This record gives sequence, structure tokens and C-alpha cells, in this order.
Amino acid sequence: MEGEKVMNIWEAVRQVPVLTAANPASLAALMPHIVMREYKKGEHLFWDKEPVAQVYFLASGVCSLYKLNANGEKQGIFIYNAGAMLNEVI
Repeated sequence: MEGEKVMNIWEAVRQVPVLTAANPASLAALMPHIVMREYKKGEHLFWDKEPVAQVYFLASGVCSLYKLNANGEKQGIFIYNAGAMLNEVI
């Protein structure tokens, strides 16, 4: 959006609680592997039961996790806010 400030990787990392506790050496080792992407409303990050090789952190905005019921209707499972890790194994 016009006039909206674009977040850099360091600012995004500071939004993620699990990364704010990391020491500087650990963060430096992670930085080359961090990729920031912007998604539009309605885009999917991954699908249920799909193998995912990345870990997703939500730097800003809102993301929802849902399943489709037998009628193909969305049923919300979780709503995530900035700082959330989306696909951790529970």
C-alpha cells in the first residue's frame, strides 16, 4: 500500500518471540536462511498433510488455519497474529 513502510528482515525477526531470545551468534547463523515473502489475502502457504520443508513465522498481519468439512466449507482452527510460528509440530 502507498505510504506503508516495508519491514526488513531484522525488524521481522524482532517480531518473533522464539527468535528474540536467540543470542547474536545464533541469529547471525540463521540470517542467510531467512526469506521474507509477502502474501495476499486468500493465498495459501501450505495445505493440510503437505510436507513442508520451511518454518513459517508471521511477521505482520493475520493468518488463519482451517480445514474443509464434508460440504467443502471452511472450519477455522486457529487465527495467528504477528510473531506466531505457523507450522510447528505439535
